[in-house]
Amino acid sequence: MRIRTVVSALTVALTLIGSSACTHDRSAELVADIEDYPGLGSLEISSGDDRWSHWCGVTLVAATVGITAAHCVTPSTPVGPITSRDVFRARFASSVREAGGIVRHVGEVRSHPSFVYREVGNVDAALVIFTEAVPIAPTTLLPPDASAPIALVGWGGIESDGAFSPKLKRLDAAILPAEACPDGAIQAWEICVSTSGEIDTTGGDSGGPGSQRLPGDGRWGTVGILSRWAGSRHGEVPDIYTSVYELREWIAAEVAATEIGPDGQHPSPAA
Repeated sequence: MRIRTVVSALTVALTLIGSSACTHDRSAELVADIEDYPGLGSLEISSGDDRWSHWCGVTLVAATVGITAAHCVTPSTPVGPITSRDVFRARFASSVREAGGIVRHVGEVRSHPSFVYREVGNVDAALVIFTEAVPIAPTTLLPPDASAPIALVGWGGIESDGAFSPKLKRLDAAILPAEACPDGAIQAWEICVSTSGEIDTTGGDSGGPGSQRLPGDGRWGTVGILSRWAGSRHGEVPDIYTSVYELREWIAAEVAATEIGPDGQHPSPAA
């Protein structure tokens, strides 16, 4: 699942995920069931004429609000303004890429105020506001637990040509202490994640969740969303996730400010 394929317009020197293809063997990754990961969805992008393709991961945090990586939804995307509902939509409740499930269009994008595109060391997170409520349970935001395994989940590339996986996959990994990450690679709001090296996240996994089990009941919650990797060598450096728990106050404030009409729809963004 190495996050480095999507489209060249999203390439960021050294770090932001969504650039060059990798050739990692993904045979040891596990096929995942989306029902195990509350709120997980595929963020799709429009190429016109009602053609939609998987782009990044997205996770529901409230009935009409999802979280993804900000670099997935910046104005550099090749299809138009990010506030247009014709640009992005999300597909929930389906493990199969670009088929089935529940589809909701994005009416608004709210990047974290500290995010600056093409700069490393900022908060790589954005909320996407759906035009209608999504009738599934949102995720639970968890603090990262370095003593427990972390599941990296997504539809990222599985071949050297960067083709996305047709079905949801899971890669088991471990959280590293901050001091074990390369010098200067991690910020206070980020999580350093170590994979096996031979198998890793890839194109299309950006913005997708790093999941850990809730204490006591075994369900999966979300600790982070995939941002980049901590260097320039595929499979030999850790992946960097933005901690959603560190952003919980910002998320809660934005959710509270999101109005939902009596028809269960979010108002259209201002022209």
